[in-house]
Amino acid sequence: MPLPLKNIFSLTSKLAKSRHASFRFSGFKAPFVLTKESPVVGLFGNFLLQTPKGFELLTQAVNARSGELVREIVDGIEERAADPKKCTTVQLIDDLSNEICTAADLTDCVRCMHTFPQFTEAAEKSMRFFTCLVETLNTTPELYFALKRSLETESARLDPVSLRTAKMLLQDFELSGVLLSDSEVWNFFNFEFLGIFFYFYS
Repeated sequence: MPLPLKNIFSLTSKLAKSRHASFRFSGFKAPFVLTKESPVVGLFGNFLLQTPKGFELLTQAVNARSGELVREIVDGIEERAADPKKCTTVQLIDDLSNEICTAADLTDCVRCMHTFPQFTEAAEKSMRFFTCLVETLNTTPELYFALKRSLETESARLDPVSLRTAKMLLQDFELSGVLLSDSEVWNFFNFEFLGIFFYFYS
């Protein structure tokens, strides 16, 4: 049986306590918008990252926003099909990816480059969480089937780039084992994490 959506984000919190994690990133964008009135404090101007404790706050913020986007993707499929003014499913999944990868890029940079152990250790802990979150979402059938269905219900709204992106995302889901049985998914996780361990600790 697929993992209930309500359990996904509590599961990632448990998995993140493991010492296994990795992620592949590209690019960097500050995850918070600074206005002229905003004081430039914290790492990369991020007001949450004034201390190592801030990485826990960043993790919580990303987790909460990701949960909102997942629910919107899964629960709003009918509304998006009926209302052409709404964001497409592929746009929402792209937003979900950006939400996580933006924070992960920042975190990985701090993990690799900061000179204070307190910051690098806190960043590494956040990295483990983001990795587990991504791995969990990549094997969530509800997301996969919402995207797959959108190719039919939102086809008239998808330009060639969006269509190609959607198909590539579907392929990524499949390569991550989204169509495997529960036991096969856990075996896949264990295999992935065995190799991931060496990324951090070799």
